[in-house]
Amino acid sequence: MVASIVGDTIAKITERLNSLNIFGKKSTTIAENIKLHLLCIKEEPEDSDAATPRWITDVTDAVIDLWDLLDDLNLPPADASVPPKQSTMATFFSLYKPTPRGLLLKLEQIENRLQRIATDSTKLPVKSNKKLTDSDVQGGEIEFVGRKEAKERWIKRILEPTRVDNGNFPVFAIVGIQGIGKTRFAEHVCNDDSIISKFGSVIWIYGIRDDEFYAESVSNRVNGAIHEFVMKKKMMKLEEKENDSIVMEENLDLGEAVSEENRFLLVLDDFPNENREEWVKLQQKLVEIHGSAGGAILVTTRSYLVVDVISPKFRQRLGELSKEDSWILFEQVVGGKGEEGGPSESDTRDTQMKMVKKCCGVPLAIIRMARMFRSREVKESELDYLEVEFMQEMQLIYHNELPSWHLKQCFAYLSFIFSTSYIVHSEMLIKHWMAEGYLGPVNMCCFASSPQYPQPEDLGLDCIRDFCRRSILDDTDFCSVPYDLMKELSNFVAGKENFHIHMYNNDKTVKETIRRVELTDDFDVSNSRLKSLLSNNKNLRAVSFNMSLLDTWSLRILDEVKLSWSICAFKSLRVLKLSELGMKMLPISIGELKSLRYLNLSRNNMKKLPNSICKLKHLQTLVLSRCHRLRELPHDLNRLKNLRHLEIEECTILHICLR
Repeated sequence: MVASIVGDTIAKITERLNSLNIFGKKSTTIAENIKLHLLCIKEEPEDSDAATPRWITDVTDAVIDLWDLLDDLNLPPADASVPPKQSTMATFFSLYKPTPRGLLLKLEQIENRLQRIATDSTKLPVKSNKKLTDSDVQGGEIEFVGRKEAKERWIKRILEPTRVDNGNFPVFAIVGIQGIGKTRFAEHVCNDDSIISKFGSVIWIYGIRDDEFYAESVSNRVNGAIHEFVMKKKMMKLEEKENDSIVMEENLDLGEAVSEENRFLLVLDDFPNENREEWVKLQQKLVEIHGSAGGAILVTTRSYLVVDVISPKFRQRLGELSKEDSWILFEQVVGGKGEEGGPSESDTRDTQMKMVKKCCGVPLAIIRMARMFRSREVKESELDYLEVEFMQEMQLIYHNELPSWHLKQCFAYLSFIFSTSYIVHSEMLIKHWMAEGYLGPVNMCCFASSPQYPQPEDLGLDCIRDFCRRSILDDTDFCSVPYDLMKELSNFVAGKENFHIHMYNNDKTVKETIRRVELTDDFDVSNSRLKSLLSNNKNLRAVSFNMSLLDTWSLRILDEVKLSWSICAFKSLRVLKLSELGMKMLPISIGELKSLRYLNLSRNNMKKLPNSICKLKHLQTLVLSRCHRLRELPHDLNRLKNLRHLEIEECTILHICLR
């Protein structure tokens, strides 16, 4: 079923479409057709492959464009009633209005788009229900590879004093994406002789559910394991002394297990639970019984949110394998060498090493790639196809399991926002998602959040938290993508036809299908090539200038002001970043960007903004931070009914003029 964020929007649109009858029979007919298409899209089967990013993007674009069109018409509520005592003739002229210019054409265009999308929904492939097995993720019988320094570091940490500190046993956390090898690494650490000699019992628990109340059951498991350990020790002593007169008691007093030699190491593997109260309860139960004996807890998890809950003494992201170790693991799996009459061994090795590099040091990815090579003979000419097949496998594992449409779109957008930035503040990331429509039409939400209509900022934060639960992002405030494989997958899912990240001097004209463009330090703004490069593209959704590092700063200012004029030709822009360009003025034509939601003008030299900026009625975010020369804001700024965020930090001489 369509994610609730899209489904709720479609429901609201269906209600508003009823008001189109005031424009006559033609518009009513089109509205009814649109409703049928929306219903078909909304009921898209749950088991279809929602991992078709282009189809999801088309749905979102069409729905948001339709919402904007209805919003521009200022339609009355669908259930608006006729005031009493109003004559029939007055009623006719008050309810039926002239058809706005171009309305029927725009409605027909959207109807045709939705019809194509609805038709395509019946062709979506069924999503694979294949689940990863332990051998898929961990490599099964494959020998442990690399990470010797990391192992020694972890052993040293765990062997530190294991006494209760501040009422808790020491906790250690290994965090990382699925398939990075957390379980195998923890096993390798726990099987070390120094760990075995330090801890009498190593209790390994896997499979605690996210919503489970686990403190009681885990505590009982620890008690049982220590009971068994002490009983075995007694039995060994009996055998050594050959004393048959000593009788073993079935009910062992746990007080006998409090000596230091009976320390325990509790391993909670792939731990997902974020219940802080339950975690505190577990610690209290363990300390109450085993506090004097000592112990430690080792947690492996995909979730940075879990790490924050358990407050470990030592935490670390499990990093990727080195280039050398990646190759060793690959050779273990692929086995064999070039066959007689086939490519030379050196050629085969070069081909394989190129593809191993695509795995970004993630063991699961390396194993999958090796199995592809083991199952066939791969020629140099087939590498592009093999890479696509490999990325499709990664998409199935990491992307297709994301639980909602908007989460998948937000994931694809990471390839654009993190293309040149290593760390991005979560608020900025959410504002970009919101501007692109991934969090629903903003003006359908009242400013007071409710369970029925949550604020888009809240939905955006939920997305970030979901990504942190999977180690796709590593923090809920200052976000980064810790694993290169996730960046590569985001770029693959986004598709070459949707994103264009860098633009160099020798680039050709940007294709019409490109949605987002980032101009980097390599682009020379003085040659006035931007307009010609983008001349064939009227569908741009985002343009970002990222040129603050150029040495020719003082020579670029005039060119940049002219450059901003050419930007105003792109009527579909939703995101426009013009920061750090030294601009002294913003053109009046900025008001023509009717679809603009996010406008960043920070770190420029403008003294004032044109009042035409107040025509941007869909604008949600206006960033003016560190515009040190800015003296005033436009008088009609209060016309921006959808403006949710006005950022004016360090605008030291700004005088805000609001009517």
